[in-house]
Amino acid sequence: MAEDVGQPTFHVSSHDDFETAFEVEMVINNNNPGFFSYQYFPETDDVENDVYIHSDQYRGQGFGKLLLLKAIETAQQHGLPFKPDRNGISPEQRRVYQSLLNDRLINIGSDSTITLRSKPAVAKNILSVILLS
Repeated sequence: MAEDVGQPTFHVSSHDDFETAFEVEMVINNNNPGFFSYQYFPETDDVENDVYIHSDQYRGQGFGKLLLLKAIETAQQHGLPFKPDRNGISPEQRRVYQSLLNDRLINIGSDSTITLRSKPAVAKNILSVILLS
């Protein structure tokens, strides 16, 4: 991990009061290293989502995993299904999902719905697992 980049916090917002969409912005030391956007299409039960890490300083450090976990948690809190993007996932995204499965942090259901294995109250433990892996 990069030298003392700081503890991330998350800002979650929604333009439709979490009916179908939300965004998660990560903030570290007053910088915005990345964001996650989510859009649910109830008519087809599909999801589009995107995670973006802005700077190489934060890539490969587990911050994409943290954004993904926060997005899954947010979807669960608002009764939205979380699934891989209906347009497919990149090899990098596939590795992140596989890593979270291997660390036993997520479940993937037979309908491709992804849920957290851990309760949101243990998010600090999730943070430790990711940042130490």
